[in-house]
Amino acid sequence: MKKIWLSSLALAAALALTGCQSSSIAEVDLPTMGAPIQLADQEDGYWLIYFGFTSCPDVCPTTMATLSSAMRMLPQDMADKVQVLLVSVDTERDELAAVNDYVQYFNPAFMASVPETETLDQLVSHFGAFYRKVPLEDSAMGYTMDHSAALYLSNGEGDHLATLLEGYNPKALAERIEREITKQNGA
Repeated sequence: MKKIWLSSLALAAALALTGCQSSSIAEVDLPTMGAPIQLADQEDGYWLIYFGFTSCPDVCPTTMATLSSAMRMLPQDMADKVQVLLVSVDTERDELAAVNDYVQYFNPAFMASVPETETLDQLVSHFGAFYRKVPLEDSAMGYTMDHSAALYLSNGEGDHLATLLEGYNPKALAERIEREITKQNGA
């Protein structure tokens, strides 16, 4: 009897921890140009999260342009439920206002955040992304950032629903976003 009770207690603790992990990431404050946001703010919608930085020479601007085109291809009712968020991985150099200007160049509806390193690490770990600082010898920049090039679909509970690796094809990306959201809605 004691063994069954301990097993039940362990299962309940594991389930509680799993639930806490999603809700805790959903309730982390992320600084934006307005008030801080949380993933939980998208109660009935979705986040498309991209980890990048403003001095990225090629991957980030290409991804943001592709994402902007893909969002315009979605049915309007679906696009209205998706919020794009660029989370800077260069917390040393990127300033929030500059990152916000950067994303809004691609699409005025896109949002940006430059979180504290601890929060960034928590998000990166949760979504299975990565980033690292890479020194650049003989460069005025001093360093660059190596980072994931994927997009991460999340709901307002912070659940990692899908990793999108559609490359730079806006049509393929729009179709994948639509498929993933349709699947989440049970259709």
